[in-house]
Amino acid sequence: NSDQYQNTPLGNEGQQTAWASVQELHNYQLLPTMKAFIDSITLPNKYWITPSSNHQDEAWMKKFDEKMTQDISLIQLRSKNTLDNLFITELHNKCQQHSIKLLINTIDKSFKESYCDGWHITTNEMLNLKSRPCTDDKILGASTHNLNEALKAQELGADFVVISPVQATKTHPDTVPLGWNAAIEVVSKLNIPVYFLGGMGLNDLDRTLKIGAQGIAGVSAF
Repeated sequence: NSDQYQNTPLGNEGQQTAWASVQELHNYQLLPTMKAFIDSITLPNKYWITPSSNHQDEAWMKKFDEKMTQDISLIQLRSKNTLDNLFITELHNKCQQHSIKLLINTIDKSFKESYCDGWHITTNEMLNLKSRPCTDDKILGASTHNLNEALKAQELGADFVVISPVQATKTHPDTVPLGWNAAIEVVSKLNIPVYFLGGMGLNDLDRTLKIGAQGIAGVSAF
């Protein structure tokens, strides 16, 4: 990193130069190889996943509203059921008021919804897709459980992957965790951001960042 500079920066090969905020980077026509770099500096290091049931009861809404004032800027709205469009729009409006990105992970996603900032796809959805299902101005995340699935998601055009479970979890006690070494291998082989999920807490965030992952994801981690 550079803290100071002198004179005017110039492109050594005649490229145009301009100062831009992180939020403005997606407005520029850059080399495709720059996309992963831009994603890595625009995506946060914490990715909150909503509980997948009882979406409209008081306790669920209270938890969602609490995240509006916490250090969270990326949320996955997860549901195994169809959710009312007006309900999702209400949640998206709340997120927009707090500069939070909302990704949809429901069974009826069409990748054409306007009331979201992108989508999160399951492993099965990812494996059945032939190409990226949405435009580049939307965020696409993918759930993966091993290196091969993560590489497939990258090939598909996902902006980031979530690898899980890294550690043992109370919700899936019979599932053998990947372990840190396998998770680190995923990070080393991918060119896109990777979030760790499964048994993760805020106390794991520093270790996760030091090994090159984007950050941690979780339902109850934050």
